[in-house]
This record gives sequence, C-alpha cells and structure tokens, in this order.
Amino acid sequence: MIKGGLPDAIRQQALQNFETYTSEAADHLRWQTETSQSSLKNLTLANGGAVIAILSFIGNRNPQFNEQQLWIAIALFVSGLGCALLGYILADRSHSYFYSFAKASAWFEQAKANGLKLQEPNKNDLLAGNRFMRASASASFFSLSGFIVGAAAAISSLI
Repeated sequence: MIKGGLPDAIRQQALQNFETYTSEAADHLRWQTETSQSSLKNLTLANGGAVIAILSFIGNRNPQFNEQQLWIAIALFVSGLGCALLGYILADRSHSYFYSFAKASAWFEQAKANGLKLQEPNKNDLLAGNRFMRASASASFFSLSGFIVGAAAAISSLI
C-alpha cells in the first residue's frame, strides 16, 4: 500500500529511523550531560579544594615553606578551576549542537515517512558540536594539568 506516494516498506523504515534518531538524541544528551558534569565537577572540586587547602596552610604561617612557590601553586589551581568552568560552558554548547542535529535528523525522517520532500539535515550543527566537544575536552585537560603542576609546585614549596 502507498501513503503519500511512498511504498509501505520505505515509510516504515523512515518511521523507524525517526524513532531511532529521537531516542539517540535523548540518550546521547543524557549520557554526555552526566559524563561531562561528573568530570567537570570533579575538576572543579579538586582545584577549588586545593586553593582552599593552600590558603588554610598559609593562614597557619609555617615559616618553613617557599612562599613564591606556594603562590605559583595557587595560580595554577585557580587557572585549573577557570579551565574547568570553561569546560562546562563549552560542553553545554556541544550538547546544544548535537541535540539540534539529532532532532533535525528525526524531523527529516518523519517528513520522509509522510512522503514529504525535505532537504537533509545540515551537518554544520554536528561539526560545530564536535568542535565544542574537543574544546571542552582541551579545557578539561588544561584543568587537570593545572591541578597536577599546581600540586607539584605546592609540594616543592614545602621541601
């Protein structure tokens, strides 16, 4: 049987693709949101906690530490914290683009199932999402690097 000028097999496949893309959009968004939030929360907590720990240490005024090295450690931890926050912002943008592409793909398949001719979804959203995702991963890497180097600087200030 033909509905909207499409054979049933093609229509059924398009409807199945619509459901698949809609489900994929929801699953991808949920997984990526949970993963990036968890990672970035941990980086924020580690860098922020390190700054607080060092400031508490300075408050005790133990004369046996290298003050300049300690301030370098604080600067590195604060930089790591800033990179973690930037990672949050960039991850949010990537989610937005991925969601937009997945929904456009779902709408395309739904229109196809109903016999409508639409232009295929523009892959620019997918490409932009990938760019923001890589930028977020880079910010997270710099945040982790700031924590590691900051920890090394803090330890060396005590030696």
